[in-house]
Amino acid sequence: MESYTKQKKGFTLIELLVVISIIALLLAILMPALGKAKGIAKRVVCQSNLKQQATAFNFYRNDNDDYFPSKPNFVLTYFNWGGTIGSQTGVAGVNRKLLNPYVGAGDEVTLGRVEGGLQIFHCPSDKGMYDGAWATSWGGPDRLPTVWEALGTSYYYNCTAIANNGALGVWNKKVSDTKNPYKLILVGDMTVGTYGFGADPFQYGYWHNKHELGWANTMFVDYHSEYIQVHLDDPDNATYNFQTGQNWTFLFK
Repeated sequence: MESYTKQKKGFTLIELLVVISIIALLLAILMPALGKAKGIAKRVVCQSNLKQQATAFNFYRNDNDDYFPSKPNFVLTYFNWGGTIGSQTGVAGVNRKLLNPYVGAGDEVTLGRVEGGLQIFHCPSDKGMYDGAWATSWGGPDRLPTVWEALGTSYYYNCTAIANNGALGVWNKKVSDTKNPYKLILVGDMTVGTYGFGADPFQYGYWHNKHELGWANTMFVDYHSEYIQVHLDDPDNATYNFQTGQNWTFLFK
């Protein structure tokens, strides 16, 4: 009987190219959706961070006669909301953060030190902020590689109406004096300060939206959070308009 070896049939080059083409097509279809889902997931984590900060804020106000977190002056207050110390902090007296004792961290931090719950001050979408008027008018540097690393927090506490004006922000005021707590921003991503000081813009940052400035996760004084877009001058959206200033000023008794 004649013996023979049975040959196994493999893929032809054409078949391999077809399979590779199909895989490439599927990846091209799926990648944008996966990227969008990843971005949404980061935004959810960021909103969770803000909710935890709001909880710490509530403990703070209960221990401090209903006052918003405040230091002796509004500049120190801005740098001392919570978090660690960044490489660009550059202000004396910023090693004792106001909310840190309420998130399981010591009341004193040093450069780069992260412990307890300090990660709630780090937004996972933080890609740093690039200079606008911050550089041209004040000579400030880019906040890189992330705002977290530069300033020790990814978030902007509304202590000065985002204009270095202690009289207009929540600095040294009581929560019970807020007229419309559901309208008044307590804290938000650093991108909430895109048009700070009425500049166009004060700083650039595309954290949650790659194509439009001003998008930010925010926490309001009544403890609800929103994903909003702030504007410099938009009569149709005055709530977050830096020219009218409704969200930042005249909301106190």
